[in-house]
Amino acid sequence: MSDSPALAAELVSAVAGRALGLPIPLPYIVKCEKGILTDSEYHAFACQIAEGESLQQLLRSDSDRAMALLQTWSSLEKVAAFDEWLANDDRSPGNMLFRGKNDYTLIDHDRACAITSWRLNGEPDKNCSFTNELVHTLITEQLARYRLRKTSDGYQKTLTQLRPVDISAAAHIPALTGWNTTNAVVDFMDYRAQNLKRLLSAQLGLPEMSA
Repeated sequence: MSDSPALAAELVSAVAGRALGLPIPLPYIVKCEKGILTDSEYHAFACQIAEGESLQQLLRSDSDRAMALLQTWSSLEKVAAFDEWLANDDRSPGNMLFRGKNDYTLIDHDRACAITSWRLNGEPDKNCSFTNELVHTLITEQLARYRLRKTSDGYQKTLTQLRPVDISAAAHIPALTGWNTTNAVVDFMDYRAQNLKRLLSAQLGLPEMSA
């Protein structure tokens, strides 16, 4: 049996991220026949082969260079806002592939959509407490934090223009996981898009800017 929350998290993250122009590989849905790991057929997530080395390897060999490259990455704030929207708590160096300056690929989003609370409670916690890794390890200077808070209004407007119901349909969530999962992920994405400024401000440890 497929893990419906994890499958939904991977698929909506890939579809939404690519719609936002983020460097995420093309997703695929793989139908696994009976007898492959389980006694029944199931669907699994796969993606286009992505080139590059794990950023974790670069951190081990030259941590100062790796951190400097990440902190000057032109998409750093955009990805931090994306992770906040989907409550992705696993933006680890092992889930980022590196090919050169400003050339990264983002993989492994099976922990997005507040996956822990989803598995425990049957639906993702819209106001879940989690650690946004990019905010807490790379956007550490106060000036950078205020800048991200200031630009969060633009990110929120962009996200609210992405209709979660369309994203879930494009990711084939209704057909793959049923309407309960579909409604849960759509409600989650919609709520966090509408409240991104507040959520991101709390993650940054700053008061929310007034409208």
